[in-house]
Amino acid sequence: MRKSMISVILLFTLMLTMPMAACAELAWYGAGVLAVPLGGFGDVAGAGFGGAVGAVHPYSEQINLRGQVGYTYFGGKDFGTFSWSYSAIPILALAEYHWESDSPIYALGGVGLTISRYTSEYTLLGNKVEADGSSNEISILGGAGYTVNEQISIEALLTLISDINQLNVQVTYSF
Repeated sequence: MRKSMISVILLFTLMLTMPMAACAELAWYGAGVLAVPLGGFGDVAGAGFGGAVGAVHPYSEQINLRGQVGYTYFGGKDFGTFSWSYSAIPILALAEYHWESDSPIYALGGVGLTISRYTSEYTLLGNKVEADGSSNEISILGGAGYTVNEQISIEALLTLISDINQLNVQVTYSF
């Protein structure tokens, strides 16, 4: 079931980005990301930092379609003899909605696939024990953005990923 769901998400992302790649109006951007862990994830993880690249296709006067891929690294909080880290690669299909074409404020939402990896290390009875693992989770995002000028935007996205919820703030720079 999980593998078929992942296949559907990847197919959806490809179907969205293939027509975008053929479009002459395609614009590219890079982003710096600050991720604040929420809920139980916030109890064990520190702030995350990363980056992303993406493409924007103007679908209509009010809607822009986007595809974005990024990387975010979270350090674990110190628990004495136990340490861990978490990293994520989000692959996202997003849509921007501008209420008015000249308004700097816009709504932002989307879905995606988050490929994550964690590593942990702890001491048990004097022996060092290491463990690692990975998972693929569906992510749902919602938030808003503000266009500072033609090249720079600031966005805040609530990202829901199973038990790894976070608030992502990103600054994008359009090329």
